[in-house]
Amino acid sequence: MTLVATHGYRSVVPTEKKPIPPNTEWPADKIREVAANSGKPLEVECARAFMAGGWTTRLGWYFEDGARTRELDVLATKVSGPPTMPWKIRALISCKGFPAEKSPMTYSVSRQALKGYDPMLLAQYRLPGGRRIPGGDQFGRLEEIEYNSGGILSVSHTLKDCRPFVAFDTLERKCVARGKTEDIEFKRCGDLDLFEGADSALKAAFDAQFRDMQSGAPFATLSIPILILSKPFWDTCIDGGRVDTPVLQGASYQSNSYPLPLGHSRSVMTLIWSKQNIEGLVALLNEELAAWFDLEMELLLNGSVRG
Repeated sequence: MTLVATHGYRSVVPTEKKPIPPNTEWPADKIREVAANSGKPLEVECARAFMAGGWTTRLGWYFEDGARTRELDVLATKVSGPPTMPWKIRALISCKGFPAEKSPMTYSVSRQALKGYDPMLLAQYRLPGGRRIPGGDQFGRLEEIEYNSGGILSVSHTLKDCRPFVAFDTLERKCVARGKTEDIEFKRCGDLDLFEGADSALKAAFDAQFRDMQSGAPFATLSIPILILSKPFWDTCIDGGRVDTPVLQGASYQSNSYPLPLGHSRSVMTLIWSKQNIEGLVALLNEELAAWFDLEMELLLNGSVRG
């Protein structure tokens, strides 16, 4: 706006807006900066790390969430077992990127300070040829494996000393001019992006399980919802309602009660990991979880009986 003096008073004359240039004239370096913070390069980094660990990966796997169709960033699977009864570990991964001025943040509570939900993964099966588990069914949940697999991860060398987190947040660092000086301020931006990322991984896991059951083919699956972040996250302990000094973390987990149809619910564990530790995550899943799951599935298959 431009102020113009007219007969002793000032009137406001609108300043002409400059036309927006066509996108062919936009600066490539600025566009590259936006793309780098989008989270899309992180999806490729994540997929490559799992591929290097012997997993099969897919980008852009779609799943049903009620009446909506949503996209999961990365689906990684590791298949074992005989052709007549394959079993797989499935990592359902959502990725979130952050620009330089923003950082992810979590609030955590020590395991001894407050009893939370048990860390459990999702596991189910369908046996071939009319076989069933002794005293059980031909298909259904593998509740003992769900419980034990979550326990293996929660006491692993990476997670055994961490506090489970109970809430997300996002921090923003801003430079604020105050006269000739400049102050640095930090503010909360809410948990929406992080919540939606974790929610995507969880709902994709449930949808994948539903598809398995609908296929009618023999199978067993162990599903792991994972949220991968582009940078380490600040974790703040809030034991007893007191706020401790935040510390940077590269890995943690959350266990929540997740609603199911007909008023039911179940405890589900979600991993949160920074991209700087992706190779460590793949090694953890390969060395501590996959080897154990292979053994459990062999025992289950060999111990099954004809119905």
